[in-house]
Amino acid sequence: MRLLKIKIGRERVNNATKYTYPQPHYDMLSIIFGPIYEGGRTENCPEIWARATKDKGDEFILVGVTDNLQLVEALKNPNIKEALRTDFIIEGHKWMGQEEKITDQRKVTLILAKIGRGEVLTITDKNALDPNHPEIGINKTKTFEERLVAIEANNP
Repeated sequence: MRLLKIKIGRERVNNATKYTYPQPHYDMLSIIFGPIYEGGRTENCPEIWARATKDKGDEFILVGVTDNLQLVEALKNPNIKEALRTDFIIEGHKWMGQEEKITDQRKVTLILAKIGRGEVLTITDKNALDPNHPEIGINKTKTFEERLVAIEANNP
């Protein structure tokens, strides 16, 4: 898998964001990871807006693609650049956060009912509410790098 950073156009049209991808090269790519958008986290927006005029600007995306002949052609486009893995991971972490997620709604609801009734929680209950514990209940999503490594394992 090859890692790319791609510049895309971003425009506000009727209060909606319209993205423009470098054509025809973007459509030629066999994307197997991403796209991860620079604007995926609100804290990145001021940097994106600083590069923009009133309603037009650009944004970057990160993608992992299959290494093939179409990639060679796509890399001739000045808006498509190959990224070093270290830079790709640094930007990926900046653009995509790790979040807490309910992985078993029923279990969490039952634990909350116990709390509401004043019952003592078991160790398993407490672990299910701890996003840093692997017990199913409330868990953290994978980090950007964990997601990348998982895709790389299946797409050498």
